[in-house]
Amino acid sequence: MNYSNASEWHNIRRSRGFRLCPSIKSLFKKDASLIIQIFLNPILQLIIAYFCSRLNYLTILVISWSIGSFLVFMKSNLLHEMSHNLIFGKMSSNIKTIIMTWISIPNVSSELYYYYRFHHLAHHKQFGKDDLEESIFNHYIRPVDMDTIIFFRLLRIRKKDHLLSNIPKGNFIRIVYIGLIPAINWVNYFLLIIGFNIFYLFQSIKGNHDHSITKKVLNDFSQIILVFGLNIFLYIITNSWKPSLYLSLSYIFFKGFLWHPYLAFWLSIHQTGKSGEPTQSVYSPFMRFITLDMCFHVEHHDFPQIPVKSLSGIRRLIPELYNHGSPIKKGYWSTLKEYYINDNWVYGRHNIDLP
Repeated sequence: MNYSNASEWHNIRRSRGFRLCPSIKSLFKKDASLIIQIFLNPILQLIIAYFCSRLNYLTILVISWSIGSFLVFMKSNLLHEMSHNLIFGKMSSNIKTIIMTWISIPNVSSELYYYYRFHHLAHHKQFGKDDLEESIFNHYIRPVDMDTIIFFRLLRIRKKDHLLSNIPKGNFIRIVYIGLIPAINWVNYFLLIIGFNIFYLFQSIKGNHDHSITKKVLNDFSQIILVFGLNIFLYIITNSWKPSLYLSLSYIFFKGFLWHPYLAFWLSIHQTGKSGEPTQSVYSPFMRFITLDMCFHVEHHDFPQIPVKSLSGIRRLIPELYNHGSPIKKGYWSTLKEYYINDNWVYGRHNIDLP
């Protein structure tokens, strides 16, 4: 059967899941256990960043690779659950902004805040519908699937093509390129967002945009100022840029820089590989641990109302939906191997032909 886009594929799977197991709704609960993480995560990052000012560069590299990247992923997971209202439930916009701002710092980028505050829900609704150009130019006007910009922008140069199409499968350049792309992506995204902020701010001053767009621009600017301000503060109290180096390395390792294990997660979840499916899950114990079960990504898109900690329960309740036809990767090495030998890596592939 042919599906018009990735979102439709998940919608059909969701309807089938409800028919197979109506009791799946019992998992639709808030995860209040994350409240303590909301309080502790930024504090712990600040403490580690402060003490990194006294460490040598090799030690900072090791801490960033291991502890720092995990804390950033935890931060991302908290923001993710906040965007789905799965921690406190629905709340006022201002309170939500304050809580998500607290979670987002300390950091070296406002990317996570901006994405989860304004665009993640659109990623679920628009997944596979928005192309790259549309996402770039409309992201302030309406919610778009920002993943086409944030995570996989450099993998795609046209709607149905990607930059690696000119690099033969099995070519070692593929592995080198994908190990460096997180750092390149981070810089490009930062410059892109600042550029669009300035453009839309001037348009707002001229009265060419409504109040909601102006508010969103100012909100994003405030996040950028907070990020810069915090890093300057850390420099003032430590007389060293090493805290900022720790935060920077933690962030790009979280994105998979230098073939960090998180690379397998970002590569697999929405890159259509040989399975032909737009979303994929990685079920290895190691990936489950470092991603806090977010690697159950097919399950998450099928039932976004279920908190991450309960995603593993979906497969037990509806095994027929996930044990037949749903992609299962063994883990890090098998994901890299498939990427290395397969040409068919396109984000949110359109016109998916699946059973």
